Amino acid sequence: MKWKSSQPLGRVKANRESESEKKQRYPTPCTVNLYRTILGQVFTHAIQVWDYIDSNPVLKVKRLKEYPREPVILSKSDIERLLDEVEDNPLLHLFTLTAYETGARSQSEVLTLRWEDLEWTGGGWVNIKSEEGKRTKSGKSRSVPMSPRLAQALKEHEMQYRLAIGSKWVFCHLVPRVSKKGEVRTHRGDRIERMYWGFKAACLRAGLLPDVRPHDLRHTRITHLLADGHSVVKVKEMMGHADIATTMKYTHLVREDLRELVEPQEQRMVASL
Repeated sequence: MKWKSSQPLGRVKANRESESEKKQRYPTPCTVNLYRTILGQVFTHAIQVWDYIDSNPVLKVKRLKEYPREPVILSKSDIERLLDEVEDNPLLHLFTLTAYETGARSQSEVLTLRWEDLEWTGGGWVNIKSEEGKRTKSGKSRSVPMSPRLAQALKEHEMQYRLAIGSKWVFCHLVPRVSKKGEVRTHRGDRIERMYWGFKAACLRAGLLPDVRPHDLRHTRITHLLADGHSVVKVKEMMGHADIATTMKYTHLVREDLRELVEPQEQRMVASL
C-alpha cells in the first residue's frame, strides 16, 4: 500500500485505485481490439491517401481473444425495488423506467430522446429515429409503445420541465454544473450524456448485484417479454434487432419462470393464493 508522504500524517489516505482508473490501466481485450482497428485504419489511410508508407504494421498484430460479458438479468421484483430506490431522483427514476419499459438502448436511444420523438396518440409511443447525426444500431427507425405508467411519468415530466427549461431534450440538465474552479461544465437545458454512475450507485443501495449496468435493463426487458409468452417476432421489432437470431439468444429466465418447469401445477396454484 502506497502513502502520500508529502501530506501531514493525519491527512494521509491510502492511494487506492478507483474502478475507472483500473480500467484506464488495464483495458479489456475488446478495448484493445477497438484501438487496434482504429490504428489500422489510420495506417491504411497513410498508405492509400497520403502515400507516406508502404505497409501497415498493425496487420502483424493479432487481435486479442474477447470474452463477452454475460448480461445481468433482473427479476421483476428487482426492477420495482430499483425504481423505489430512485424515487427521490426524478430524472434517474424516469431514465430507469424509460430504459426498462421500452427496452431501448440507454446511452444512444434513451438519453438522446427529444420531445418531438414522443407521440401521445393511441396510448403513447416513443419514436426512436435513425437519422443523420442520430443513427440507431440497426440503422432503422422504430416506434415503441408506452406502458401506462411510462406514459404518465413522461407526461408529468413534460408538464413540469418542457416549457420551464425550454430544452428540446427529454433528459436535460435542470441546473448548470459548475466545477470547483467556477468553470461552467454544462448549461441548463444541455442534454444529459451519461447516467451510469448514478444508476450504479442506486443499484448498490437497492441491494442488487454490483456489476449491473444500465444496458442490462434492455436485456432484462427482452427476457421478461419472452418469458411472458410474447411473440419473438414482435419483441424483435420492438427492440430494433436486425436479425431474429439476436432476439432468440435471450434464453435467460428469472428464477420464478424456471421454477414452473419443475413444480406441479397444483403447487404453483397454492403458492399464488
